[in-house]
Amino acid sequence: MVRVVTRVALIAKPGNVATGVGRYVQTLHAGLTETRVEATLVNPSRLPLPSGLYSTLRRAGADLGAFLTNYPIWASYPEAEVYHFTSQNLATLLLIRRPPGRVVVTVHDIIPYMLRSNPEFCSYRTPADRLFDWLAIRALQRADALIADSEYTKKCVVDELGVSPEKIEVIYLAVDHERFRPLPVSSAIRERYRLPDGHRYLIYVGSEDPRKNISILIRALALLRRDHPLST
Repeated sequence: MVRVVTRVALIAKPGNVATGVGRYVQTLHAGLTETRVEATLVNPSRLPLPSGLYSTLRRAGADLGAFLTNYPIWASYPEAEVYHFTSQNLATLLLIRRPPGRVVVTVHDIIPYMLRSNPEFCSYRTPADRLFDWLAIRALQRADALIADSEYTKKCVVDELGVSPEKIEVIYLAVDHERFRPLPVSSAIRERYRLPDGHRYLIYVGSEDPRKNISILIRALALLRRDHPLST
């Protein structure tokens, strides 16, 4: 008999819903609510240290509060049957502040971890970034189940971390067709970005992080234009 889950706690860092993970959390919460699952959003809290320590470190150039938002080690959990960590970096909570129920973690990718030894693409800014990301990645072993965005992410987790494939379910990200759909480009947009009419354009909406490999994208576009000239 399949047990029906009625209460889920979604563990997510506070942030702009316009980001990829932010939108994932928002739509996941809405979807669970529509299926009559009691879904509660939980933001990890700051480590209970004297407030003066946070301000002193900030003045010294170390924003501990912001750092622990990305790699939290403290949270207050509501009662729930499943605790869903909505991104892999939040798994640092499993080292010190594991919730009382079953834990699922969504792994969007582990590319920063995989590129940690590559000086060109390494995205760690400080030794603390490197350490805490390593802790988060290793803490994935403590989850009861993992969700991967793609078969490639699942393969990376299996190959790099030795996690059993049976523990990982691939669930592809969906598209909100009501929000993301073809629309005519207004003249105001063309004027704002100086885009002459009569041409096609490729828009990239990701970050400029080196691991995104934008240089390869530009080279690929140049080859495409060379081999397949576009008249419009």
